[in-house]
Amino acid sequence: QGKFDLEDFLNAMRQLKRMGPLRQVMEMMPGFNKLAAMPEMEEALVGDQLKHIEAMILSMTKEERSKPDIINGSRRKRIARGSGTSVEALNQLLKQFNEMSSAIRQFSSGKGPLAQMMRQYASTGGEGIQGMPAMPAIPRTAGGGKKTGKAARKEKRKQKARSGRR
Repeated sequence: QGKFDLEDFLNAMRQLKRMGPLRQVMEMMPGFNKLAAMPEMEEALVGDQLKHIEAMILSMTKEERSKPDIINGSRRKRIARGSGTSVEALNQLLKQFNEMSSAIRQFSSGKGPLAQMMRQYASTGGEGIQGMPAMPAIPRTAGGGKKTGKAARKEKRKQKARSGRR
């Protein structure tokens, strides 16, 4: 779709939660290390905060999730009441969302530190980035992929013929 909304934000938070200690994961990711160090984000990564974030986002209408800019004062009160949180907590969530959204916008537009690093990596032909150790090459193995198209149909016919002989 090309637009980062609160549904995407919630899915990203859920995926990060599944990866283990969130702070460590985010610190390893270029561009997110600064985000992980922010006091607001650090609070969000601890304990039950994800449950509160999820409750707040799920208390919003689909329109509010896709267009957070329409969330005015009365909507904020309704969302806070519906999620069992405070308006301040909702404001903090929206602030985090806006920061993450702008970071993603910078990356996708080719601006920002992560995008610059990726461009530098590509320009060196994958040799590495200045000041960082080179990554080992990934060995290519013969075959290994799932067969599709003609090869897959041929293989199925072959298997079928073999099973019919028994």
